[in-house]
Amino acid sequence: MTTSLRSPDGLLRARVLPAAVLLVSLAATAVQAAPADAAAAPAATVPASASSSAPALPREHRQGEVVWMSGGIGLDESQAMQQAARDWPLTIEFARRDGARSDYLADVEVLVRDGRGHEVLGTRAQGPFLMAKLAPGRYTVEAARGDQVLRRDVQIRAGQPARVLMLWPQHEPRAGQERRERG
Repeated sequence: MTTSLRSPDGLLRARVLPAAVLLVSLAATAVQAAPADAAAAPAATVPASASSSAPALPREHRQGEVVWMSGGIGLDESQAMQQAARDWPLTIEFARRDGARSDYLADVEVLVRDGRGHEVLGTRAQGPFLMAKLAPGRYTVEAARGDQVLRRDVQIRAGQPARVLMLWPQHEPRAGQERRERG
């Protein structure tokens, strides 16, 4: 299944791949610019023919005082999560650079610490999005894929959803390995 997603820098085509990876390829096609206040991450568009019933969101979980959910595999769930993000204090997006495009990632180890360094959330993301209801304050987000760990500091403010993109650098094939051609 392929669909179009709007972003400020190009047309994105998405399809679900095995091993819970959502492939996003940037095309050179020009699109209308997003409004100036739009988030830097891609905003999904729903075709006019789409059903009016809202797709189901992933199940919410609780760890201590933090309510969270993770998912976004498949177009419907991805769109539902991106739409719901405005009601969640923190949305984390996971992707890996691959040349001129990025691949959404799942199965990422996530650790969120408060300003005092105490762990408030530790889990494995089940899709390219993780949303958490955190109290206002400063937090550090760590995301790990294998031995590559990314860290981002984020400030949560009441009524102002924060978005963090965890973007791993392009994977370089090891000596003797060839890159697979994508069709």
